[in-house]
Amino acid sequence: MHRAAAAAPRLACCPAHRYLFSRPFSPYSEAVRCAVAALQLEATPHGPLTVLITSSVPKEGKTTVAVSLAVLAAMLGRRVLLVDFDFSRASFLRRLRAKDERLAVELRGRPPAEFIRHLPELNVDYLPVPRSSVDPLAPFAAKYMQDLRRELRNSYDCVIIDGPPLLGIAEARLLAALVDKVLLVIKWGSTRRQLVQSALDLLRNPGWSGHACVGTPIALMTQVDLKRHASYRFGDAGECLANYSRCYRRMARSRRSMNRIGKPEQGKRVQPEAVRT
Repeated sequence: MHRAAAAAPRLACCPAHRYLFSRPFSPYSEAVRCAVAALQLEATPHGPLTVLITSSVPKEGKTTVAVSLAVLAAMLGRRVLLVDFDFSRASFLRRLRAKDERLAVELRGRPPAEFIRHLPELNVDYLPVPRSSVDPLAPFAAKYMQDLRRELRNSYDCVIIDGPPLLGIAEARLLAALVDKVLLVIKWGSTRRQLVQSALDLLRNPGWSGHACVGTPIALMTQVDLKRHASYRFGDAGECLANYSRCYRRMARSRRSMNRIGKPEQGKRVQPEAVRT
């Protein structure tokens, strides 16, 4: 199994995406930036990008990661749509005052614009995809999902899909074949290696039609204890963040100081210097 693109540390408070605003140079923000760079969300050089955020099993932090990626991409000036496609549990996004209509309506046959709403706190658009009342695989069998993906790509730079876990839920495997990139979220110190390997095997060889996910899945570890992780000496970004934290903090302070240069204090006007005669 290849190494993770980044290691997101365990946080003391939630929601995690607020760290991107309040602590832009924190280890968590840096981990999200590494994931954005690995997925090429900052530039999308080959046109609009669709990304599936998934995991092996529930409760690995993929929704938190999906929201953070969407927020950071929006901060970089991208037009972002966050799609809630996880039917396995209640939507985290409802806590952000986004009314969830997935159980009340069928999206098929109606324009998605009717259900897309803007989340001003995140500066992204949000689409809750309703689960089929007949069979969860029905939208895929009718090729509805391909048409929906094509329509959304025409309106956004980045479409980030918060999908269900791979193991035990067939929709996640079908979604993986429709997107441009897949980010596999792994909970540090919790998810067994065998589960992760099984999830990767499903992405590489789904088994039903031979349509594997596009490209190599990118891994992101969540809720990492950076000090303990560094003791394993993997030689990755997580170890560097733990062992060289003082250096990174000095760099962060330097960046903040540079950002304040030339900006007047809030509520105060800058007085012009007196001209000597």
